Amino acid sequence: MDSWPPVSASKKIPFSATKFRTATHRPALAITLSSARLAQEGTSFTDLVDATRHELAQHYLTNPRVTLSEIAYLLGYADQSTFSRASHRWFGESPGEYRARVLEGRQIEAARRN
Repeated sequence: MDSWPPVSASKKIPFSATKFRTATHRPALAITLSSARLAQEGTSFTDLVDATRHELAQHYLTNPRVTLSEIAYLLGYADQSTFSRASHRWFGESPGEYRARVLEGRQIEAARRN
């Protein structure tokens, strides 16, 4: 945990970036073409944002120094309850439960190594 870098603004997903038009800075035709290309790949912009949030949530939740409300903010959620709903979808449990389980697992692994 000592190597954990401080949370920086570069690791925050701005709420506005979760909207395709804002994130692409493109006119409507380009957005339509981009959406079509993503569809050809079997995904969507919403899927990509969700996958990125999921991955970042896993990372942030391993650091007990970052509060759950800070994580919700960093992931671009308007409030913590929206983050909690996403956590239930991703992990089958609340962010706090997921964090406790992961951190407990790390402590058990560390004890086994000693």
